[in-house]
Amino acid sequence: MKKVQQEIGWAQGIVVPSTSRGGGLALLWKFDLIVTLRFQNKRYVDVLIDSGGYAQQVDKRVKLFRFESMWLKHEQCEEVLKEAWETGLQLGTGNPIGSCLEGCRIALTKWNSQVFGHIGKKLDQVQRKFQTLEAHAIGLANKDQISEAKRELNKLYAMEEDMWYQRARSNWAKSGDKNTRYFHEKTSSRKKKNTIFGLMDESNQWQEDPELIKGIAINYYKNLFSSANSIIQDELLDAIDARV
Repeated sequence: MKKVQQEIGWAQGIVVPSTSRGGGLALLWKFDLIVTLRFQNKRYVDVLIDSGGYAQQVDKRVKLFRFESMWLKHEQCEEVLKEAWETGLQLGTGNPIGSCLEGCRIALTKWNSQVFGHIGKKLDQVQRKFQTLEAHAIGLANKDQISEAKRELNKLYAMEEDMWYQRARSNWAKSGDKNTRYFHEKTSSRKKKNTIFGLMDESNQWQEDPELIKGIAINYYKNLFSSANSIIQDELLDAIDARV
């Protein structure tokens, strides 16, 4: 690597040795750059570069890192943290704890992007897959595929719920307080989800007028328990224990 640096005129650099015949990283630069090593391991090198004011102005706002509780549901989370922490200790810096924490932040951010990506998009993909499998279900032929898709769907739903639960600011302050904006929003969302916006009448016409919806519901249950449906009524009464 020294020979390569001399040939191209980039005397400064950070080199991560290769493992066996594969891998290896090299970050090279000239004298007129100030490069501060923040973190490194066998997969990547994190540095802060001071170009002396020649670089284009960029937005200096830094996105706040926040540990996602949904990560704990994945079996690789502990392994990612352990590897990043051990790598931070091996750097031998004057602030080992700071190096370890910074390494964990970088490793988790990259791992989250690779493994989780966009939860909403993954949910859509698995939902479409599940619906397709159910629509083409033939006996027990694809039963295992349907079960696997359902398990994956439930897992993603649980992760999404954890993600939004954690993002609710009022819940961050005090999750046990039921009289918070978070729980009000959850209740409002559930109410909206359970609201009936329309019903099909006896003529197979879709009705959205509240009064018509009310009439359709009343007529439905009147017909259900009318004398013409006495068999259903008798079955319901037989299921009730007689008490004096």
